[in-house]
Amino acid sequence: YMGEQIGDVELENVKFSLPQDIRNKILQHNYGLEIAKLNIQKNKFIHKSQKQNRYGSIDLVGNYSKVYALNDYDSKMIGLSVTIPLYMGGKLSADEQKAKIALQIASTKQASEILSLKDEINSAVLDIKNYNQIIISKQSELKYLRQNRAVIEGRYKVGMATYIEVLDA
Repeated sequence: YMGEQIGDVELENVKFSLPQDIRNKILQHNYGLEIAKLNIQKNKFIHKSQKQNRYGSIDLVGNYSKVYALNDYDSKMIGLSVTIPLYMGGKLSADEQKAKIALQIASTKQASEILSLKDEINSAVLDIKNYNQIIISKQSELKYLRQNRAVIEGRYKVGMATYIEVLDA
């Protein structure tokens, strides 16, 4: 590579900033955040249904059966069935508390994922800005290295530098 001429090298400095609307789009269209949002909705519905369990339920029932035995007969029934929990040993309140805790965990997980995603976005923007600064410093370094090479070549011509110093430059 001795005596090989390198043409002018230009490094481009690009100003970069991520607009707020793009940050918002990233947050809105993230599948992980959508899953977390749906998980929160699911846990809200579960919590609501667990709260309503203490009031019992009214069910509309219907039944038809045909019995084949010594006597054939049809059995038909239509009506309402009412279930009222009198005492379940604390199971209903425990289930309600579990559902409430699951809802809080899902909400906390979503908030954590939002913070994590914002951190990743900010980290990427800082990396890009850092690379812009590196480009600027490399441009300055290239300028000073060219000047140094010119000085060493001049010193070599007058006998004040060795061939090794020229190669290093």
